[in-house]
Amino acid sequence: MVREGGSKYRVRARQIFNFRNLIKRLISFSFEQSNQMKMTTRMLIFSLLLAWLMLSNLVSSQPIYRQQVILEDETTEVITINDGEEPVDILYSFSLKHGLDEDQRSMLQTAICSSVNCIRSKAIVWKTLVVHDGENVGDFVLLEDEEPVDAAHEFVLENNLTIGYRHAILIEACAVVDCLRLEPGKTVQSL
Repeated sequence: MVREGGSKYRVRARQIFNFRNLIKRLISFSFEQSNQMKMTTRMLIFSLLLAWLMLSNLVSSQPIYRQQVILEDETTEVITINDGEEPVDILYSFSLKHGLDEDQRSMLQTAICSSVNCIRSKAIVWKTLVVHDGENVGDFVLLEDEEPVDAAHEFVLENNLTIGYRHAILIEACAVVDCLRLEPGKTVQSL
């Protein structure tokens, strides 16, 4: 029997189940109150229904790669990559969970990326959507081996944002990942 990651999947399934129940209640409410509902409310319900359909497709994605990995204590674990997942992100999480060293991880990454398409060579360790004046600026993405303050500094310069945005990003990022510095250590050249 293949062990499939346990609690992470149970939490995700519970979130989707709760979301499905919410959608069902909204749909039944919309039919009961259809004469009194505003168009914006109907559009919100439609958007939630569409989101539910998209989530259903994500959950049912099929494995595109599966391999048993022998760990240091001679136990085996299975790494599974599903369609739509970035292999290096899954490998990064697997490596942290099971304490793989750089050589083991590099060998596994080479094997995985020779079998499936790897878009990146570095994993995303944290990301957040940045909004300025009600407009989406874009996703701030922190890759492994990047110092958060340097990546945030570069992001705010590229997007003409103030230093306050850099601080806001750092407050969130440093709550999740290790931050070694709070001031940029490298100079980013302006174009």
